[in-house]
Amino acid sequence: MMIMVDQEGGYVQRLGPPFTVIPHARTVGETGDVHAAAAVASVIGKELRAVNIDMNLAPVLDVDMNLRSTVVGKRSFGVNSSLVSEFG
Repeated sequence: MMIMVDQEGGYVQRLGPPFTVIPHARTVGETGDVHAAAAVASVIGKELRAVNIDMNLAPVLDVDMNLRSTVVGKRSFGVNSSLVSEFG
């Protein structure tokens, strides 16, 4: 049996305290720093491993193509496909 969770940060953070509060992907993307994205991923991975969760169903690699839509929004690293793929 595999145990999976969607722990991407921001609106979609299934595990609360004492787990680290993770910012929205958009906040991370706006830094322009892929090392920040790697650091966030590392924290999430270490915390999930510590509680025997096998797989994280994140990050969302959608490109926010419709800024009026609330479906993707802050869950996306950005509006540019190159940036989103690099951060993913």
